[in-house]
Amino acid sequence: MNIQTPIDLSAHVDRMLQERGSRSDASLESYLRSLYVNVLSYKNEVMTYSLVGKLLEQSFDTAPIQYMEEWNQCSRPPVLETAIDGFTYTREVLQFHIFDLREMERQEEENRYRFLGTTSRTNHTWYNFDVHSYLECAASGLEDRLGDDPHCDWFTLGVFLELGRLYE
Repeated sequence: MNIQTPIDLSAHVDRMLQERGSRSDASLESYLRSLYVNVLSYKNEVMTYSLVGKLLEQSFDTAPIQYMEEWNQCSRPPVLETAIDGFTYTREVLQFHIFDLREMERQEEENRYRFLGTTSRTNHTWYNFDVHSYLECAASGLEDRLGDDPHCDWFTLGVFLELGRLYE
């Protein structure tokens, strides 16, 4: 896998989602718990766009970690500018997304207009609620934001995930 820029990553995500089609029946929360497992297992690796692509792809086939009660404390997204380091930022983004999606699950099941944007119980905005739209919008958002910038680190993955929640 040779992914060098956000543009390459976006193309990879598009191909990956086309290949998978509707084979992914997992909820977004479940997929993110699988991604959490993979992120933890690569904690000591240098982040690259190729590794981002690998993590995203592997997470379709990784068993999700059980929901952890301490995630109930993750009621707001981490602040990028005050994050300790990129890995911690990415881990905290995942924890927040998993918590917030779990909290919203019952609230949003019956809201057929949720893709126009909704506010969670923790007062945070969401636009994407399934794996396909979340990854597609994250990739498009990162491409729009960074273009062909080859720099990638753990912060980049955290930003990618936040764009999955926020990018329309």
